[in-house]
Amino acid sequence: MMSFTALALTSVLFAVEPPDFAKDTKPARREADGESINGKSIASMRDKVKEIWPTILFEKDGKKIEYVATLDTDDGVMEIEFFPDKAPTHVRSFIALIKAGYHDGLVFHRCIPGFMAQGGCPLGNGTGGPGYALPAEFNNIKHEKGILSAARTRDPNSAGSQFFLCHARAAHLDNQYTVFGKVTKGMDVIDKIVNRAEPGNETPAKPCKVKKATVRIKGDDAADKKGDSEKKSP
Repeated sequence: MMSFTALALTSVLFAVEPPDFAKDTKPARREADGESINGKSIASMRDKVKEIWPTILFEKDGKKIEYVATLDTDDGVMEIEFFPDKAPTHVRSFIALIKAGYHDGLVFHRCIPGFMAQGGCPLGNGTGGPGYALPAEFNNIKHEKGILSAARTRDPNSAGSQFFLCHARAAHLDNQYTVFGKVTKGMDVIDKIVNRAEPGNETPAKPCKVKKATVRIKGDDAADKKGDSEKKSP
């Protein structure tokens, strides 16, 4: 029989360390200073992300925790589910940014019909970020319509808050950009967002805005429970 001391040592060895912002992220080339187009301090939102980071878990007591994000935009509402088994750091960052209020009021500043819609820039022009960078988590999920993937520079480890939603299959991005989620409701909203762009101009004159971004744990919401109940009924 294993002694109490041995049991205690085993539990320590197999204990799961909480997420650590400092270990999980990299310094960004640009500091998180100035004000976002949503009127909030970029630095203060980053500080909130640091506080929220260790609270976002994908498993607890042996049970998986699944998150659902809702983007309420000028063009409708989208729901997004995530792939934490493929890109845990990118998923955690996106959720933490939402909880920090980072995405509220931001726009889809770059839109290309038949390709993608890009958002998540606090400056609204594609040059801003949250003040930290994410190591690449390239995986085997294909870039198809509705896929959520991380925008970056030529440096594979430079993704931050900017993301894009695929409007069509983009095979040339596979294993080159980090896929970390997909739109599960409101796929038609992507069509509306990209169609705001004028032909030959990737920057819409009136870009679609994210009025409010929220996130919940799947199954905790009344609508989720109702849906599960309906699925199980004969």
